[in-house]
Amino acid sequence: MSDKPKPLEHARLYLDVPPPGWHALGPHPAGNGEPKGQWLVLMVDVPYEELKTCICRTAWLFVHPNEYKPQWGRIAQEAWVRIPGKHRSEKSAWKAFNAMLPDDEPAVEVAA
Repeated sequence: MSDKPKPLEHARLYLDVPPPGWHALGPHPAGNGEPKGQWLVLMVDVPYEELKTCICRTAWLFVHPNEYKPQWGRIAQEAWVRIPGKHRSEKSAWKAFNAMLPDDEPAVEVAA
């Protein structure tokens, strides 16, 4: 019997509210038949600094290829959170996402 964990077999998770304690990686246009101007933000349950050692479905794209060294057993959970409203730019989507966060959650920095 193998000690290796099973590969990620879960379906993509779409939420309307950000999970508490999770970390946002970046907004993306919704696409796939969604109305134009709709955005989603990818969130993970580990801090960005630890992401390079976790097995993940999509979030590994945010880590430099030379730094991505996943370890068996470290699996980052991912969720796509819908950002309400229509937005023309990534910066506008970030602002709307920050408005969704509870007051005790730190705001996400907008990339320049």
